[in-house]
Amino acid sequence: MQESGVIALACAGEQPVSCIRQAERVVGHVGDWQILSEQPALHLLELVFRPSQISYSGARLAELPSNAGRITQKGRQTVTDTGCLFYGPYVPVPPGTYRLQVYGTSGSISDARIDVAYQRGTTVLADHPLPSKATGVLLPEATVTVPEGVHDLEIRLCVSNGDVLEAHGYSFRRIEP
Repeated sequence: MQESGVIALACAGEQPVSCIRQAERVVGHVGDWQILSEQPALHLLELVFRPSQISYSGARLAELPSNAGRITQKGRQTVTDTGCLFYGPYVPVPPGTYRLQVYGTSGSISDARIDVAYQRGTTVLADHPLPSKATGVLLPEATVTVPEGVHDLEIRLCVSNGDVLEAHGYSFRRIEP
């Protein structure tokens, strides 16, 4: 994917819709796609990635990178290690105001946090601690302002040794341009 959010695909012997689904398996179903060009025998597609929402839940959390915890039927769960239950997806997003919500359950928490970052994680746009003893919603709503030029947005849920938490998913959706 280019920084502008354009993905170029060549689909031999497949319908354009099938190619789009394959691309979504890589970057996640996070926005609208527009076919800019197509040739009859070989489908040459340029898909413009315009995410208005990034969301992962349940088994889809396993598609995101992780360096802590384990995969469960409901999402990702802490074990005894320190690290991030998930991070990524490293996608371009247009500037605007977004709302982040995180779902799951927690027991004892010492330092579990969720943040929204870009520039390979060096610029943090929002950082929120997660509560102990929560069921259903870990972060009800957090407003995040995304500036111009964000080409690699990631959402990270990181935990410390001893945190008891199971993440079921998250939603990051644009509420204002």
